[in-house]
Amino acid sequence: LWCLLVCSISGLERGVGRLVWVSGARRVMTAKTPERRSFWHAVSRFVANPDRRLEEDHDTTAVRQSRKRTNHRTPTMGFVTPLLFLLGWCIPSAALRVGAPSAALGSRRAGVVMSAAPHADVVDVAVIGAGLPGRGMGWFHAQQVFSGACPSARLTDVVEPWFLGGGRDSDAGRTFAENVVEPWSAEKAVSFAADVADAFRGSRASSTQEQQEKRLALVAGRTVDNPALFRGAIDAGATHVILEKPGAPSVAELESMAAFAEERGVPVVMGFIKNISPYLGKALAVAEKAEDAVVTLSSFNSYTDETLAECFKRNAEGMLKNMAIHELALAVDFFGVTVDTLAEVRVNAGDVRTLDELTDVVRVDMTLIANDDRKVTIVADRCGPKDGCAASVAVRGVEVASFPMVDDARAQRVAERQAAHPDWIGYLLTQEDEYRVLKETCCAAALKDEFPAGVATIRTAIEALKLAEHLTPIVTEALLKKQDGDDASSAMTTQVHEQAAAKPTTTTTTDGPAANTSVLAR
Repeated sequence: LWCLLVCSISGLERGVGRLVWVSGARRVMTAKTPERRSFWHAVSRFVANPDRRLEEDHDTTAVRQSRKRTNHRTPTMGFVTPLLFLLGWCIPSAALRVGAPSAALGSRRAGVVMSAAPHADVVDVAVIGAGLPGRGMGWFHAQQVFSGACPSARLTDVVEPWFLGGGRDSDAGRTFAENVVEPWSAEKAVSFAADVADAFRGSRASSTQEQQEKRLALVAGRTVDNPALFRGAIDAGATHVILEKPGAPSVAELESMAAFAEERGVPVVMGFIKNISPYLGKALAVAEKAEDAVVTLSSFNSYTDETLAECFKRNAEGMLKNMAIHELALAVDFFGVTVDTLAEVRVNAGDVRTLDELTDVVRVDMTLIANDDRKVTIVADRCGPKDGCAASVAVRGVEVASFPMVDDARAQRVAERQAAHPDWIGYLLTQEDEYRVLKETCCAAALKDEFPAGVATIRTAIEALKLAEHLTPIVTEALLKKQDGDDASSAMTTQVHEQAAAKPTTTTTTDGPAANTSVLAR
């Protein structure tokens, strides 16, 4: 609006200048004394445009002489335009500073919802299930949108059922209020709520009835809570959803959620960030050119023996449904491995532990072979030397290429971020770029009424979760037998048939140095 005003005034300025110039020229022609001729000639020179010429009926000798003397470019009234642009920078900035909400007004505790002005070129984002700063996946998603890392999105709402609900008065609840609620509501008027029904309260406060805004719910609560949060977010007005993995505790619940979203016409993208990460594409390109190539997908967390029990509790659905679900989704989308196509499972190495009465896989190295002989090896380790992911390619047991998610060009930046935030969970920073790209890709596509390209759908998540449910008892049983020194694969295969009942799957274990043991060491 300011630019339009300046342009309008600039046009008026030029018009007035030309009238004054013509008037001055006429005065030069009709002036009776040399003094008056000189005065009006000076006026006409001040506002003159030397490229313009008088009409033929005004073209007198005096004017022709005037043109000869003013043939160089002379100053015009255009000095007004830059002055107006300078004011255009200062006045709106000062108004924004004066109009910024105070901490008291923006705080959820004050009971007042302040919200930024609506933008037609961004998607309003509500993060459902934030968790603690530095640890919660939802918090990290919200922090990226809040900081402006995703140009097509703006954070309007955060729903945190525990730290704003039953756990509000706990130490963690107070930490959440001090480090998230108070600064975010004060700085950018983000609305906070404990109930998912209020998921888009802040978004609606900044909208008019005429606006048809895009509203994206990023559901990142505990796996057991996600089905209810997912439905609540759509009921609250979400037009698009990003659902963090695995999406639900069971296949049946995830299928029900997919049907619910389809009935409401809400597209759902899964938070499988590795589908869009460059390292995978590089490995696949190498594998396509080599005969008998096997791709190994590796994923490492940096939990220690001291923090592993907390990991088991926080991710009670189990490693294959949580940490390794990313790799299982890749197996589904890029290698055609599903429960229906799975022909053989080779458990190469691994570890199972029981901590605080919870038994789970800590480390696994397994090869999945489909009925068309396509195969992929998956390596996952909760207690790796450091957080990271990689895709390597081996031909006849010899590794020919390896591509880490954090390559050399990115490693320095990640190291600096980790040094600046040593208390953050490592994978938040090693996978920071992928988290950002996923949200930006989804929001940019939503603005165009398109489904984002290259992302994992909820149908992929259903097949991956089926695979995780199918593999969990197989892998656990195989690793327990290895730890007990019992490698009776025939007996184990019989048990697998009884558990999987739907189709026969061959399961084998390997002793000694397997082809993928080097991957675990690396």
